[in-house]
Amino acid sequence: MHNDHNANGGLDASFSRREFFLIAEGSSAAALLATATAEGVGHLHLPLSEGQLSEAMEICIRQIKTLLALLRGDCPTVRSHRVVAAAGSAIVITAARNVFDGEGFYQVEVNGTVVVYHVRGWWSEEEQEQQLWGARIWDGFLIAPRDLIAPASILRKVEGGSDAERQRS
Repeated sequence: MHNDHNANGGLDASFSRREFFLIAEGSSAAALLATATAEGVGHLHLPLSEGQLSEAMEICIRQIKTLLALLRGDCPTVRSHRVVAAAGSAIVITAARNVFDGEGFYQVEVNGTVVVYHVRGWWSEEEQEQQLWGARIWDGFLIAPRDLIAPASILRKVEGGSDAERQRS
């Protein structure tokens, strides 16, 4: 029974998930631009001139940053920057969450699971930034090898240390 509804057995019309999400992302950005409003000016109508387009983009970015700050109260800093590559450009808006406030035990998300690490900050001369290194706890002891912890993967600080640390005391 033939149940393939694409031309040429599905070989002609195929999108990878990455291509699909790029198309969806572009469509969303176009929809945002089409509905952007200038404060006090009213609605913008397409097609836009180069000046109107850059103003509409700035308004959209400000609105998204405001919404992101409202939705993510735990992220005090919302930043945006433009990434330009040979294939085109993109605007990246991030909400930075700074949970790390010194050496201690933290819940860290690793591949979708929550793991307790003893995290310590370390200044990297090569990268010229603070890096976070974490050690897992096994049988009440910190074990090697240590893992490089991405600041965004830290969920929260565990007050009073881990269960294993409390049992040893």
